[in-house]
Amino acid sequence: MKDFNLPPDNWSDFMKKIFERALTKKVLVFCQEGHGRSGMVAAEFYKLSGGKENPVTWVREKLCKFCFDNELQEAFILNDTKRVEELQSADKESYILGWIR
Repeated sequence: MKDFNLPPDNWSDFMKKIFERALTKKVLVFCQEGHGRSGMVAAEFYKLSGGKENPVTWVREKLCKFCFDNELQEAFILNDTKRVEELQSADKESYILGWIR
């Protein structure tokens, strides 16, 4: 997965396999900066474990308030398909820079 982007189409199946493995073995989750991609994996693990709170809020509180690169990644984790589509149709630079400001 590239920085600032969404995961590939097989994300859900991939994450389920990694989560199942994590139930019996140690799994190391990392990316270049420890934000964005790592935050998305942590949020998905939280959801798969049955977490009831907002996964974005939970990961921000437990790991780092900067755990997502942008609003597009947050919308994806929250299954907000409409917002994902809106952001994808917008200029990529605007949603990344808007997030940084």
